[in-house]
Amino acid sequence: MRQVRRGAVASTALWGLLGTAAGQAQEAGDGGFLGTFSISPQLVYSDDGGNEDGLIARTGLGLAIRDITASRQFFLEATGRLEEGLSSEADTPSGLDEPRVELGYSFGTRETEIDLTASYAERDVDDSFVDPETSFLILDEGTRRDLSLGLAVAFGLESPFGGAFTLSRFDTRVDGTTDDRLQDSTTNRAGLSLRFQLDPRIAATVSGSVVDLDGDDRDRRSERVSTGVELAVTPTLEADASVGYERVTVDEDGDRDVDDGLTFGLGLSKAQPRGALTGRLTSDVTENGQRTQLNFGQNIDFPTATLAYGLGIVYENDDFSPLFSLSYAQDLARSELNVSLRQYYLTDIEGDETISTTLSASVTRELTPVDFVTGTISLQDTAVQSGDADDARRTAFDVTYSRVLTQDWSLVSGAGYSENDREVAEDDTDSEIFVGLQRTFSWRR
Repeated sequence: MRQVRRGAVASTALWGLLGTAAGQAQEAGDGGFLGTFSISPQLVYSDDGGNEDGLIARTGLGLAIRDITASRQFFLEATGRLEEGLSSEADTPSGLDEPRVELGYSFGTRETEIDLTASYAERDVDDSFVDPETSFLILDEGTRRDLSLGLAVAFGLESPFGGAFTLSRFDTRVDGTTDDRLQDSTTNRAGLSLRFQLDPRIAATVSGSVVDLDGDDRDRRSERVSTGVELAVTPTLEADASVGYERVTVDEDGDRDVDDGLTFGLGLSKAQPRGALTGRLTSDVTENGQRTQLNFGQNIDFPTATLAYGLGIVYENDDFSPLFSLSYAQDLARSELNVSLRQYYLTDIEGDETISTTLSASVTRELTPVDFVTGTISLQDTAVQSGDADDARRTAFDVTYSRVLTQDWSLVSGAGYSENDREVAEDDTDSEIFVGLQRTFSWRR
């Protein structure tokens, strides 16, 4: 018997529905306590594109708690799902699948604020996986577990002199994976920034940061210091400039490589009646040498829509690579439309560099006051520029229908399809059809 691939297409719709609990908890307002709990039992038919398929009983669970007072905020969000194979071909392990927990606590005064965060997520890599640290698309199998801890302290919020200190740790543990980019690793980050308001129009900045990544067989450490100035040229024009030094050290197989050099940044922002126009030139040091990037962008506001676009170019290792981004969001009386297209430069844990292109679109339509339809489509393409990683592409789309049955119960159903294109392995497809119910409980005080 085969193990049905979990985390396929319909799960996207499932997490969207369970996300309602978190969204409702966030609507607690300026103060008070609000908690929500959602349960969504579903019957799922899964087909991996071959001769085998499976019928699965799936139950999605979601919990969100938010407590806000004048001086502190606390939030807790947790999701997961239970699965059981109902047909002989569907052999799913028992227990909680893909649990995710996020915890946060912040407190402070007018001058100081302290934020503490923690999260844990377990992800099935089956078919495809997007690395939350690097946004890399990885086509593999196995399981990845991520644990993160964070501390942020800001001071001098309303004083001429202020700053911020950040400290974080990100631990990754994998099981059953084959891709080199999916490996046990620990990333520690520390940063300090200081701001001196010299007069109402001019501020000076000093910052430093250290990022230390400890992998299975490869370690990377980045150290950076910089100083800069921020200037309000006119009421609608702002400029900033910075210069610094960066050193990147890579230890691999007993060898040590060090890249260092000057860094700089120059930015302009022009406020306009319908949106801001920005431009930025930066140069940074990476483990592959100096990387210089030029970007222009603009946000345009319409009565019922927002348009944002950006154009850029990256120069590294005597090569130029174009960058671009485009997003459009429209909110009408009975429908919502979101479209996003982006191409950007990435470096993974192994030092491989890629150009990644992502396209996503979603539309939600209110058919009646109790009937809703949502359709989404996404495409992610990773083209390797240097290193041993393989090119990969993933295409997915799904449709979800929901109907409000009573004040507490809703009917949910949908279908989805995904296809993974691999450079050195056989392509594969996956599809799911599901139908179920959702119940949300909420309480406040």
